[in-house]
Amino acid sequence: MDISKLYGEYADPFDLCECKLAIVHCAGHHDPALVESLWRDIINQELQQSHLASADARAQSLSSKVVSLGRLYAQSQRYFPVAFLVRHLEELTARLRLPIGWVATALQQVGLSPALLLNVYDRLFKAKSSLQVPCRQSVDLFMSSMPFTAFLRHRTFLPTCCRPRGLHCV
Repeated sequence: MDISKLYGEYADPFDLCECKLAIVHCAGHHDPALVESLWRDIINQELQQSHLASADARAQSLSSKVVSLGRLYAQSQRYFPVAFLVRHLEELTARLRLPIGWVATALQQVGLSPALLLNVYDRLFKAKSSLQVPCRQSVDLFMSSMPFTAFLRHRTFLPTCCRPRGLHCV
């Protein structure tokens, strides 16, 4: 079966967002707007399925979805747009009052490096968005959970706003 037919006649009409992402990935189709839209739909479907659950349970449900799909697609920014996901998930965290820090924790479970995550959060800070306070809290929790040896290994990659003053390695 042709991949376009699979997408157009099955995945799209039945709103199978994860299947659509898999088809786009398998086809090697590069369309950042489409991929972000598919991720938004996947996240919205997960939120709809857990709409009666507590904030903690909703965050756990989202975390499980992001981690499982992230492990499949994180090797390519094309299909796992980290900056978009951080921003979108942090916006949802603030709007839905989900537990602070779950986004960074989930993305770390995907296998993303602390340096990458800190750089993404740094760009959000520099954008002066309304997410500054919630994101700062997420970064603070992320930093506090990071083992000290890993922190020392990655400290040069820390955004300047997060670097401790006076810490020098020998």
